[in-house]
Amino acid sequence: MNTIEDNTWNVIPGAGLGLLEFGMTPAQVAVLIGAPKKTRPIWNGSGFKEFRDLELPIIGYGTDGKLKDIEAGSRVIGVYFHDLNIFTEEPEKVVRVLHEANGKAVHYGLGTFAFWNLGITFGGIFNQETERFYTLKDYSEGEQDDRSLAVWPKNDQRWNNLKSEFTEFNL
Repeated sequence: MNTIEDNTWNVIPGAGLGLLEFGMTPAQVAVLIGAPKKTRPIWNGSGFKEFRDLELPIIGYGTDGKLKDIEAGSRVIGVYFHDLNIFTEEPEKVVRVLHEANGKAVHYGLGTFAFWNLGITFGGIFNQETERFYTLKDYSEGEQDDRSLAVWPKNDQRWNNLKSEFTEFNL
């Protein structure tokens, strides 16, 4: 299922998250997950974002007012990629599963792993200073939990413009 009531948010690469589909209007999104608590312009003028409770995804719209990206933080319950629960599995395992599904090299930059073929980024999971993945134990022991997974259309020019900021990462 993909409903708010059953707390399931299935990642649909290139198409959306759960019942949220790219191209929806703010009114269509509000019918599914309620009205936003805050709306903020994106810093570079490329659209705006809607914010609700931390247990719901952040919704990004382009200048045309259509849903362009969806970001789920670790407090969004039931975010799945196939059978893998993104936020209850070890981050390194999630990266390996996404890497396999992506079919290409994993890229890392700006604190985030990018899976270009899937239209997915996954961040807040790697310590650049120690060059190791955080573990679920780290988060339970007080490490700030900034994990987030973003889904976006695969050919979205905004993400293509960031590719130069990412380098290949060997697992």
